[in-house]
Amino acid sequence: MSKQKRPSWIDEKALSRKYCLNATRVIRAWREGRSDLEIALMFGTTPRQLMRMRQEIQEAHQQARCRKNKTT
Repeated sequence: MSKQKRPSWIDEKALSRKYCLNATRVIRAWREGRSDLEIALMFGTTPRQLMRMRQEIQEAHQQARCRKNKTT
């Protein structure tokens, strides 16, 4: 399995500090298809906190796409 390059718009260290979770492992679990409830149980957090984290990642992705479209 080849290693995927991480997008530059995700600051995983800042997310890890903000949510007191290992953001890299959470993102990997989402990519593997695990549910928010399953991830929350694995990491000892609430599904609401995971939802906030996911929304923040989605907003960062949207902003990155808008910046990319403005430059082209």
